[in-house]
Amino acid sequence: MSNLSPIKFQIYRRVANWDIQQRKMNFLCVDVS
Repeated sequence: MSNLSPIKFQIYRRVANWDIQQRKMNFLCVDVS
């Protein structure tokens, strides 16, 4: 189980970074329009 934590953390970080990028893109699109 302890070996699974770092993997879950890396996946969570990737998803969080992707979500932040998507929100930035949405904000820029809304700001431009």
